Amino acid sequence: MPIRYPPENLGSCDCVIEYLENIQSCLFGDLTLFRGQRRRHWQLLPKVARLEQKDEKRNFAEIEKEIIEAFKIRSVPYLDRDISDEWDWLSLAQHHGMPTRLLDWTDNALAGLWFATRKPPEDDDPGVVWIFRPIKIGHLHQQGGSPFTVKRTAVFRPRHLTTRIVAQGGWFTAHAVRQGTRDFVALERNHHYRNNLHRIEVAPCRFTEIQKELRKYGLTQSAMFPGLDSVCEDLRKDYFD
Repeated sequence: MPIRYPPENLGSCDCVIEYLENIQSCLFGDLTLFRGQRRRHWQLLPKVARLEQKDEKRNFAEIEKEIIEAFKIRSVPYLDRDISDEWDWLSLAQHHGMPTRLLDWTDNALAGLWFATRKPPEDDDPGVVWIFRPIKIGHLHQQGGSPFTVKRTAVFRPRHLTTRIVAQGGWFTAHAVRQGTRDFVALERNHHYRNNLHRIEVAPCRFTEIQKELRKYGLTQSAMFPGLDSVCEDLRKDYFD
């Protein structure tokens, strides 16, 4: 379902400088977060709520918990540390592609734009950078307890478990399940947060040029996703694109 936009539209941008100028009005308070999406109409929902299920009668939260338990068992040979905190398990799984109740955000404004334009656009739908100011500091969740029992969508900063979390300036929103339903609450429909959301749109025809600009600012594949695969991808772009 296309979302209705209560958040303020800060306009559009054709280049990095215009983007930075447009977000100036939002850069105040204790914290400003950014999320880039290559399609404007996508809701601010965690990945687990966007996947088709084999059993439509099952609860998203139940499936998520089962997946995490399986992840704990299968990931043991690849871990270089002991993990006991449920929030750490969820954060680690999220950063390796697991569908969870977590939605990725960054405190790096340029990283938000990079994620919005990193893949080719689809059709003529603009990309979008969401700007989120969770100024109600009481809603910031300090890790503790269980993420599977949160009754209100929480904002939290994960511990630096992986180089990706560090490189991307990672934060999360951990989405609560709407009471009496099997559905997670989209952030733009959450009355606690929706008035703290803004957005900037990016025309599909500008994705490639903005990516080239961002490379000059140091926003590359290997900067965002440290590792040899990303180094090779950056070298390919340097020499062939």
